[in-house]
Amino acid sequence: MLTDKHIQFLKEKIHDLENALFHNYSTSVLKLPVCVVKIREVDDIGQCWFYINRPSQGLEHFEHEFPAQLQFYKKGKKHRMQVHGKAVIVDDPEQLNTLPADLFPTRPNDNTVLVKVKIAKVDYFEPWELKKANWFTSLKNTLHKWIYNEEPQYQPYGLNTDTAF
Repeated sequence: MLTDKHIQFLKEKIHDLENALFHNYSTSVLKLPVCVVKIREVDDIGQCWFYINRPSQGLEHFEHEFPAQLQFYKKGKKHRMQVHGKAVIVDDPEQLNTLPADLFPTRPNDNTVLVKVKIAKVDYFEPWELKKANWFTSLKNTLHKWIYNEEPQYQPYGLNTDTAF
């Protein structure tokens, strides 16, 4: 389960990066295309909300729940992250009307579809040089530069939840 500390950290990083590449990992023949999305909200239970363009086929032909991935990256930022989870297409009018107006001031029009991704796993990457290095880490980085003639790249941090998708 995501703790308040983890959710607050994720909210800060997601709002800092803003945009993500949305991947649908469904095994269905007809699935939502890969697209760039702008995250509207990350709620307190660990769900990312965003709009995508409505596909030309009817939504009834698509799976409404499927595994998905959001890849966050922003030019000029030193960190990036990947969010894995279960995506749900929210198209029920009753459910859309119960959404808080302060979180979603613009309701979806006929050209967009609201999607939420329940976070199951997060891979957060930051460069090695951003970490506070102790003498051992500095030695290891120096040896890495000397042996491989390259800078050490990103160090991943994983965050798993108990929910499977």
